[in-house]
Amino acid sequence: MKQSYISPFLPNVKIGNVLGLLDVLYFSYNRYTDVYRLAEDYDFDLDEILNELRAAELLGLVQVEGGDVMLTDLGEKVVKEGERRRELLRERLVKVEPFKTAMELLSEKGEFTLGELVEELKRKGLLRESGDEEFKELNLTLIEWGVYSGLFHYSSDEGKFYIMRRSA
Repeated sequence: MKQSYISPFLPNVKIGNVLGLLDVLYFSYNRYTDVYRLAEDYDFDLDEILNELRAAELLGLVQVEGGDVMLTDLGEKVVKEGERRRELLRERLVKVEPFKTAMELLSEKGEFTLGELVEELKRKGLLRESGDEEFKELNLTLIEWGVYSGLFHYSSDEGKFYIMRRSA
């Protein structure tokens, strides 16, 4: 499949896998290990773990260098402060596409559809072209990470993302 994203986008990985990876790095490896050892010890698919590490790295949760992976201070905080996980992730997600553009649309309109987000990403030159599979992956990523972290709500009936209302 042709890469459609021009800027760094959060890969389509499950949030639970990334959070589990952080836990494994902290509890089993004292924050630091070799990527291949990690994959072998836990019988992880290497391609899958690389995408999960890329997502964690984009969010500043790990640092990957020369085949080694190290949990950052922020990554450790996410592990240790489980009750603040959503808040910590929310603070990072707004800096990474497609969430950055999604939040801009929410700020302007209060809601958006996947199609509107795709058009805005294309207008900004951040997305080349998208097929049905990429639309589906983008939608799943938005729902999985954006809704979990509390950035926004999603209505499957309407196919719209809404501003998350916080109670005072």
